[in-house]
Amino acid sequence: MRTRKSFLYAIILLVVIFIDTTFFKNVGWAGVRPDFVLVLLVFMAHSTGSFKAILLGFIAGLFLDALTLAPFGYFGLIYSVTGYLFGKSKGKVFLDPLFFPLLLLFFASLFKMVLSALLDVVFLASSEVSSFSAVSWLELVMNMILSPFVFGILKVTGLMNGKQREGF
Repeated sequence: MRTRKSFLYAIILLVVIFIDTTFFKNVGWAGVRPDFVLVLLVFMAHSTGSFKAILLGFIAGLFLDALTLAPFGYFGLIYSVTGYLFGKSKGKVFLDPLFFPLLLLFFASLFKMVLSALLDVVFLASSEVSSFSAVSWLELVMNMILSPFVFGILKVTGLMNGKQREGF
């Protein structure tokens, strides 16, 4: 049963990536779009735990690398590390409907910005947009606004476990 749910999560991520990179690539506000993959990955990581979140993040990242012009492995590294870190919250905190999703996505988006900046420095990638530009901060805010809605959809559809708190 658990393997089936992880497989379903991977399929959902791949479908969202495909739809996001093909149909919604020009949709956004002031040229900025929320990172749907990051939002889904954070909540799936919280639901499945670190190990499965690493695999989900790596698969989603490589698929995104293949569909974009990013260097191969760029998003794979970012999303697998993000999945690991946010998968550590499984069973440790109660996921309320509003505050905790906002907090999770704030830190996930900030972590993505920092890791992107580090990768740019290490690999000397020339990029048009800085990792800490106004576009990145606007994406962070959009991710936070989107988070309660995604959480609600996952909760209503039963894709997120009902029991969230198991320990301290």
